[in-house]
Amino acid sequence: MKYKIDIINHSAVPDKQIRAMLPALQKQLDHDFAPAWGIKAQLKFVKKGTPRSYQVIIKNTTDSPGNLGYHYTEKGLPITYVFAIDDLEEGGLDGLSATLSHELLEMLADPNANLWADGFYHGRGNKKVRAPIGYEVCDPVQDMRYEIDGVKVSNFVKPEWFEVERPVGSMKFDQMGKIDGPFKLSAGGYIDAWSRGKILTVKGKDARHKKIRHRHHLRDMRRAREA
Repeated sequence: MKYKIDIINHSAVPDKQIRAMLPALQKQLDHDFAPAWGIKAQLKFVKKGTPRSYQVIIKNTTDSPGNLGYHYTEKGLPITYVFAIDDLEEGGLDGLSATLSHELLEMLADPNANLWADGFYHGRGNKKVRAPIGYEVCDPVQDMRYEIDGVKVSNFVKPEWFEVERPVGSMKFDQMGKIDGPFKLSAGGYIDAWSRGKILTVKGKDARHKKIRHRHHLRDMRRAREA
């Protein structure tokens, strides 16, 4: 099955600039993400969303302070919002394309933003703490990008990154080959862990958390309802 994703531009960024990013994003989906995750998708730039399609809506500025983009489910279908002006201020067109990539991949891996893996995080003294970890594929390496045809896209972790029994050094755990074990973070990455009845954000040593790329409180509310 190949999911259909409508890209809808409601921002001040010209359609031409958004369209120019899509071939590289499509290549990432086809050649990098699909082989790793077994999930296929087709991007289409449209003026208005179509029924039964996933949607990515690009707006000017965030309606959720601190978020460069987020994804969730609306009316039964996954939907992503990306905030172009905020992203441009954060990192120019590279920042915008990286956020589009980030949110596309995370929407495909966890459409409802409600999946958790039985994993661990490193607590005080670097001690492993077992906990459910949010199923976000770009957050753990969110500071890392690579280039496809001159367009910056987000690094992402592979399914095996979420498998606690995998030995360190046994394989590539992310697309760029920078992470050597499950639930490990890049210097600027982060994860959400469910700990003691609430969300705990665990950061890499150099992580900047002024602005992020997913809606944190949606996970918090859903996990609370499930507890």
